[in-house]
Amino acid sequence: MPSRVLTKEFQRTQGRTRRAILSATFLILSVGATSAWQMLRLSSGADLVVRSYDAVQAIGELTEALLSAETGQRGFLLTGQSTYLADYSAAVRSLPLLRDQLLERVAPYVDDEHRRDLSATLDVKLAEMAEVLELHQDGHHAEARRALETNSGKLVMDNLREMLDLVRRAEEARLVERQAEFRRTRSLGIISIAAVGLLSCVIAFLLLRGQHQATKRLLAAVNIIQRQKGYLEAMLSSVSAPLILLDLEGNIRFANSASVQLFDAPEERLIGRPLTEYVQFRGSSERSGDESIFERAVAERRVLRERRVGIQTPSGPQVIGLTVRPVEAEGGAPIGCMITLRDIDEEEAAVEELHQQDRVRNLEATLGRIVAETAGARQLLGRCADAVRQMSDGSLVRIWIGDVLEPGATLSLGATTAKESSGEVRPSSLVESAWRDGMPTSQRGQKGPYCAAFPMVADAAALGVLEIVSDARIHERLASELPRLANAIALGYERRRTAETVANIALEKDRFIATLSHELRGPLLPLKFAVSEISQRGTQVDPKLTGLMSRQVIQLERLVEDLLDAQRLKRGTLSLRLARFDLRQAIEQSAEAVEPLLEGRRQRVEIELPSEALPIEGDQARLVQVISNLLNNASRYSPRESVITVRAERDGENALVRVIDRGIGIAEENLVRVFHMFDQGSTGGNSDGLGIGLALVRQLLELHGGTVSAASPGVGQGATFTVQLPLREVHDALPLAPQRSELVRDERAREHEPPTGIQLEAPRPGKSSPVHPPVGMFDRCVVVDDDVDSAETIALMLKSWGLSASVAHDASGALEAIGRLEPELVLLDLTMPGQDRYAIIERLRGEKGSRLRVVAVTGHADEEVRKEALARGFDDLLVKPISAEQLAAAASRSSSLLS
Repeated sequence: MPSRVLTKEFQRTQGRTRRAILSATFLILSVGATSAWQMLRLSSGADLVVRSYDAVQAIGELTEALLSAETGQRGFLLTGQSTYLADYSAAVRSLPLLRDQLLERVAPYVDDEHRRDLSATLDVKLAEMAEVLELHQDGHHAEARRALETNSGKLVMDNLREMLDLVRRAEEARLVERQAEFRRTRSLGIISIAAVGLLSCVIAFLLLRGQHQATKRLLAAVNIIQRQKGYLEAMLSSVSAPLILLDLEGNIRFANSASVQLFDAPEERLIGRPLTEYVQFRGSSERSGDESIFERAVAERRVLRERRVGIQTPSGPQVIGLTVRPVEAEGGAPIGCMITLRDIDEEEAAVEELHQQDRVRNLEATLGRIVAETAGARQLLGRCADAVRQMSDGSLVRIWIGDVLEPGATLSLGATTAKESSGEVRPSSLVESAWRDGMPTSQRGQKGPYCAAFPMVADAAALGVLEIVSDARIHERLASELPRLANAIALGYERRRTAETVANIALEKDRFIATLSHELRGPLLPLKFAVSEISQRGTQVDPKLTGLMSRQVIQLERLVEDLLDAQRLKRGTLSLRLARFDLRQAIEQSAEAVEPLLEGRRQRVEIELPSEALPIEGDQARLVQVISNLLNNASRYSPRESVITVRAERDGENALVRVIDRGIGIAEENLVRVFHMFDQGSTGGNSDGLGIGLALVRQLLELHGGTVSAASPGVGQGATFTVQLPLREVHDALPLAPQRSELVRDERAREHEPPTGIQLEAPRPGKSSPVHPPVGMFDRCVVVDDDVDSAETIALMLKSWGLSASVAHDASGALEAIGRLEPELVLLDLTMPGQDRYAIIERLRGEKGSRLRVVAVTGHADEEVRKEALARGFDDLLVKPISAEQLAAAASRSSSLLS
């Protein structure tokens, strides 16, 4: 890269210099041509000036000759001496030559007519002078003198003198003009020469400056190349394998430090010498008569490799791996090759190291995925053991479990990849040592396999040991990572074990609550019936005592129902029977339901209802339960003889119901806690109850698409609970349920038809009133229940209506009574011990068919139980404790179906 930059920079510099020289040459030639033209003009002007000067000089000489002749003529006339005629004679002899010179020199400036006039005048003067000289020579002095005195040549001289004067002035004017022109031409020439010199200096400066900048750039590129060369040499020298650069002749041009050590010679000695002087190759590519691998790499322009090549070096013979790479110039022309020598053993070790690193990463990823996906603790251990065996090439992997911190703890087999059980194998001393000491251990017997044990540590305690049995020793890389991976397995196992423990505790709790509820329901039925019978018969019993018994039965029944509802909501098995009704009816029914409880505390309820209807769609029994729970809560935390207000109103598209008490109030920090399950969130006062009533209120309202909120001015200032439910007009659609509990729209309830199946109604205890069974009811009934009191109570209810009722307490007695009495109705408990709950109904359906009406009685009010009971052949289902109203309704439905 730097060499290409340097070449391009040099080319750019050459181009700039060439263009600058061409421009300078053009400018110099242009200025030179201009100067030459000016010099030509100057030379031509000089010639003209010289010619003008010669013409003026000729006129002056002719004029001087004429004046000399005139002077001699006047002296001869005045003195008569012949000596004056000598000058006259000399002038006569010179005048023709001067005349010819004058005419020649003024020819370019005087036209032909003037020259002819001048020539004629001069001829006349010369003729006159020649005549005078001839007369004087012939001795005719007097005649010569007379000829001079005639003054005939005076006019000629005057004309000649005037003409010469005109010529002289014209020539002088021309001379002045030529001199001015010459000076101008000379000035232009000097300016041109100065301009050429200045321009040459500027061009030379620009050339030198450009050359200087180009030189700086070239030097910078050279510095970069030098640095790159230094970096390259340092990088190549740092390569641990021998690396050599050869030219096309096979001479060494570079050798790194590893090569210097291999050849046992200094680098200065190696450079420029043939490689064959220091090393001889003995490989498949170096057979006699074959082209060398170096020549083939350069010729074919590709990388060639030899897996194993024997070389002879100063240190002795060696076996190496050989790689030859051709080296090309920027244009693609080959300039040599680069040779790399590799140590086969080191290369194989490096490859194995990379392979083990990949195995460790894959094992870590696999274990992480197993820990994330596997739910069971034992299943997690098994899958982890299989993964470790596959990645470690072990013949056997075991995972031992045991908390070393627990007193008397021992190791037990948690998982194994072999078909063996915990009773067949015991932990070895190696495993015990790793578990006790918390340190990885390994050993290899003289004839036995290699064994390694890695403690599985979580929360600073060994929870077990990962044991690996292998025919070969575990690679160091994997062995160094297995303690960390074993800890990851331990952490995942501990979390799964903890989760299973919590889930088991929760399951046991649910079973306990369900069993407790079922067991509590049994005594409730006889108690309710007994209290009802005492109240109706009017026997001599204190009314306060019967009221006390009634209220406590109602309270016990409410607690059981709330407990069961909490379990149903938790499991998502609570269903709603939706129908359209007026919310004002539910409020009045709620007040009637809690009236016995309020009477015991001498409290009363003030109900404020709007005149317009509040139509909603929901489960009326559940909403009665909601408002009843709110009234019950208000009564519990209000003083005796206090007033509780229930106010209902329309708020846009919602209905609002407020339950206002004047009790102990709620602290601000507890306003949210009061709706948490099993958290009463009270500030004092009574603490009875299970703390689930308000939690049920919130969840039941959420199933209806509503909300509930609590407000209180402070402790001791009462509280207000506000229920918000959406109003449902006739055209409104039913909303989707926010919970996974099933919402069942009971169309028959809307049409006021008696529904079949379980009736999840809130208890409505109040003032007892006689129950009138339907007319035309069947006569013979059989009640089957292992609880004697419950069976007798139901039988007494039936007998109070004039029916014949027999009781059985086990399956055999039930079958015997049914076969003997041939009843029309059978009330059968589903939870009789030692019997399959559905065995009796299947037998009865097989023998009696659908003629016999069979109603299931149970203390488990789950929706799944109801569905399964109806599917197995029961006609109806009642949930303990059974009220007289419920029993009468079930009997009426069975009677109508039978008829």
